[in-house]
Amino acid sequence: MEASHLTPLHTASASGYRDIVGLLLAHSGAAIDLSSQDRGGNTALHLALANGHEEVAVSLLMARQEPPTYTTVTDAGSVTSVSALDSQNLQLHTPLMSAVQSGYLSVVKILLDRKVNVNLADEKGKTALHYAAALEMHEILSLLLGVSGVDLEARDSNNTTPLHEASSQGRPENVKML
Repeated sequence: MEASHLTPLHTASASGYRDIVGLLLAHSGAAIDLSSQDRGGNTALHLALANGHEEVAVSLLMARQEPPTYTTVTDAGSVTSVSALDSQNLQLHTPLMSAVQSGYLSVVKILLDRKVNVNLADEKGKTALHYAAALEMHEILSLLLGVSGVDLEARDSNNTTPLHEASSQGRPENVKML
């Protein structure tokens, strides 16, 4: 790896080179680590989404039917298996949050089908639902609201709920939905 911990998959994903991503996935097969993170904690999926490459993100998600997992150990000593699709970068941003903010309905659907954790919060305490509530993307908001266990009362670091977000951004349809 390079000094920045970028793999060839990271750079191709960030640049939107779908053909190269496809070649890397086909060539490396099961050996490629989709959960590998750069120094900012970003996976190839994070980078594709952050740079506006929806088709690359879909290719990465479809590369494996079962998303890779990794094991975490909490300070209390409990061990948990976590989907790499729930990986958080240094700002604790998840691929789902990025897909919501970018309005990538197809990516949101795939992530929800893969059972990502919709209640993970970023460094500001915002969940994917906070971001969806603030935007004019009713279908994405509806999908998130349809997830069993979604926390409608999640509060960010400013004590703001998704309903507050919709109200403060002037989104009457979102207010009705919430």
